[in-house]
Amino acid sequence: MQALKSLPDYFHAIGIFFRRIVFLALPYGVGRVIKVFGFSLAQGFFQVLGISAIFPFLALVADTPGFRMSTRGGWLLGHLPTVNDATLIGWAGLIAIASLLASNSVNIAAEFNRANYALGFAHWLRVRLLRRIARRPYSTFLYSNSTELLKKINVDVMRYATGVLLPVLDCIGNSVTVVLIFITLLWVNPQIAMGSSILFGLYYLLIFRLLKSRRNVISQGLNSANRGTMHEAQQLLNGIKPIKVHLVEEPLLTRFDHHSFQQSRLMAWMPVYQNGPRY
Repeated sequence: MQALKSLPDYFHAIGIFFRRIVFLALPYGVGRVIKVFGFSLAQGFFQVLGISAIFPFLALVADTPGFRMSTRGGWLLGHLPTVNDATLIGWAGLIAIASLLASNSVNIAAEFNRANYALGFAHWLRVRLLRRIARRPYSTFLYSNSTELLKKINVDVMRYATGVLLPVLDCIGNSVTVVLIFITLLWVNPQIAMGSSILFGLYYLLIFRLLKSRRNVISQGLNSANRGTMHEAQQLLNGIKPIKVHLVEEPLLTRFDHHSFQQSRLMAWMPVYQNGPRY
């Protein structure tokens, strides 16, 4: 009951999240967004094509006479030249392989397009942010922390592109594929389509809820570790003369070592929590 009560708030938060993404992405170019969605749609279509090509081949290999006598098999063979069973299986295998190759090629192209969009967006936003900072009056730099500014330009922008924008684009692409596969299953067998949708839907909802809190902890830890490494490195390099005079390099290096270790340890877990539900 509590989960049902929290659903409106959950969907409201998702809506705000996507509105913020759209707010940032639209100035980068509507055409680029349309191109990403076009590749995602093509990816879903070719995924269905690749899957659909395997089942007739398996049915044909398992029971060639039965396939010939079936309604769909008879209709298909009626539009093809007369061939023996071995030739029919060979051609069906070649068609299945070609469909899988086409599906995988489009998958690679779609994933490259999404990554190219996200990293291109990071470049565009980084330059735009630095230009805006550079145009500030000189007096504002007297009270600004250069470490925080560098973090915003380099670390935060890249983390948003690779940790937020790219996963959202992947999620949208995968959702298109799932919807098209569901439509195909619904056409083949409505009972299996509805049952599998409910089962996998509940499964993914449970997995995401279990991993959500852990992802938040890791994200907060990474923020702290990134700030720490930037701060300690800049403090060491900018103040190297008095640091060497007073022989205090080691405490700074020790603190940097701690933050760097935390950063590498937490980043190693990020792919597990990001990609775990998919596997």
